[in-house]
Amino acid sequence: VVEGVIQPHVREKEGPFCEFTYLLGKARESPVCEITAITHRKDPIYFDVYNPGVEHVNIGKLPMEVDIYRKAKDSVSQVMDVFMPAEASRTVAIVKVRNEYPGVGKQAAIAAASAKYFPKIITVVDEEQNIRDPHDVWWAMAMKCRPDRDFNFVKDAYVENLIPVATTGRGWPDTHGGVDTKLFIDATKPLDVDYPPHCEPPAEIWQNMDLDEYIRGRKSS
Repeated sequence: VVEGVIQPHVREKEGPFCEFTYLLGKARESPVCEITAITHRKDPIYFDVYNPGVEHVNIGKLPMEVDIYRKAKDSVSQVMDVFMPAEASRTVAIVKVRNEYPGVGKQAAIAAASAKYFPKIITVVDEEQNIRDPHDVWWAMAMKCRPDRDFNFVKDAYVENLIPVATTGRGWPDTHGGVDTKLFIDATKPLDVDYPPHCEPPAEIWQNMDLDEYIRGRKSS
């Protein structure tokens, strides 16, 4: 337990240090805490994270996913799940929906963007997609998107100001305001298109195949 006093209006320069963007952040004026006591058990283990890294990003993105899901679902009941890939440093969100009416994908993207300012790219997919599998998401974008209709841009939207290209005109590091263009990608199946069945190897083939026997046979030949 760390106890301290934060004096109002007292600020000191902090940083720069590595941020969740995997880039060097900006120095800033931050509040100062004067530590008065530290209480701990004998031989304590203190858990910390190193910046930058996936662990650092995950700690921040997990509550964001929950927040975006709850708020987006309040507006669009068809929202089923939200995932933010750690590799994108909390700037990309993938939303899964039940595709029940035309335009639900775009509506879900708008709702997700309104829930949290962090994501600058929001992709919406059908419930058959695994939003935690990038191969499945890329496939949906390739097979279900019509870019002229399903890519929508919102200029001059507020985003995290640690993104170097998020600027108000003064350039890095004077990016106060964090203004950038957001991209909404509707990768749900158009309801006016007849899709052929999705092809995969029959499950019974995989169930009856002994891969160990196959590999042993290849090695002995």
